[in-house]
Amino acid sequence: MSDINSEMRKLADYAVRTAKDRYNFDLDYSDQSISRLETILEKIYWGFSDRRDEGEGGLVYSTATIWGSYLGEFMIQRWGGKWNLKGAKQVVTIKDSEFSPINFIYQKLIGRVRDKVGDYLFEVNRIAPPVKPIPAQQAYPPLREQVYVEQFEDIPTQNNSRINKTVLGIIGAGIGIVIILILLAFGFLKILNSGVPAAGVDPLVSLTNTLSPTGTASATPTPTITTLSTYTPRPTSTPHPSHTPTMTFTVTATATFTDSPSPTPRRTRTPTRTPTHEHTYPTFTPITPTNTPTQPPPPPPPPVVIESCSVDPSTIDPGFAVILNFSAHFSAPGYGFSISLSPQYPGYAECNAQDDDGDGTASCNGSSGMLPSSASVTVTFKSPVGDCSSSFSTP
Repeated sequence: MSDINSEMRKLADYAVRTAKDRYNFDLDYSDQSISRLETILEKIYWGFSDRRDEGEGGLVYSTATIWGSYLGEFMIQRWGGKWNLKGAKQVVTIKDSEFSPINFIYQKLIGRVRDKVGDYLFEVNRIAPPVKPIPAQQAYPPLREQVYVEQFEDIPTQNNSRINKTVLGIIGAGIGIVIILILLAFGFLKILNSGVPAAGVDPLVSLTNTLSPTGTASATPTPTITTLSTYTPRPTSTPHPSHTPTMTFTVTATATFTDSPSPTPRRTRTPTRTPTHEHTYPTFTPITPTNTPTQPPPPPPPPVVIESCSVDPSTIDPGFAVILNFSAHFSAPGYGFSISLSPQYPGYAECNAQDDDGDGTASCNGSSGMLPSSASVTVTFKSPVGDCSSSFSTP
């Protein structure tokens, strides 16, 4: 009987090749490869939306075994340990603790577990410290929230008393400027209100009388202001418009006989016009019948056939149930097929496919089963428009 650790290592190497060939991802047992593995599992999850109730003996569990072997080898390289069989299931034993990465990935593919692969490794790290120390920036899980503590240096403060004096000086100067502006505006308004002379007073005369010298040096006559009486006009009334009747003159024509020579009538010849009766007859244009050639009926469309079919990969390793992609191309859209394997080996899975997007191609995923060495399986694509055959084999 072969060693379980070597078998799981070979299966992990197959997972690495599949990730590169089918998904263009490098699984190199680095910390970055865990996020790539998570992306691959998400794509497989949506591809198995109609096969999640097959149980542990179906295609989903075989797929989980492939990718779980890589996750288990990653754990062994990081934390130490080895593969063991617990009944019929493969588990990883690390420091007397058992972990089942295959069962974890199987639960993810059928939708029972929502945790990320990084969360799973975080719990493994908590239970079994790693053999290789994990740098702080690479600790698991990559998607968990991390708390960063920021330290702040003390900021030197300035002299508060000096700042307060400067601020108070600026505020006091601003208040003084505002008060001066208010007083100037009030005085200007006062001058405007008291600078209009009374009616009938001439300010120039008053100023002249004040400045003119008098005959006696000891006495200064005081000018007398005489207020003239103001005339207030009475309100005028606007008469309403009156209606003046308009006289109507009726002109009566009176015949007056005068002796005026009567003009001699002149005889003007008017050309006579003899009507002519013209008859317009309709013109009949003979229509020449045209012989339209009868178009021959279009030829019937060519029959729909299955043009090609293929199995990917066509060569698999013996002793493993490998995921196979069966695809067929039709000459018209909207057709599908069903897969039939002959002979059938343990762990095989057939599938059906339908061209849902209208590009004439249908594909589905199945399982090869555990083939021995130098074995070949014939794959028959059965469709409503014909059958197609392909095959896969082991070296």
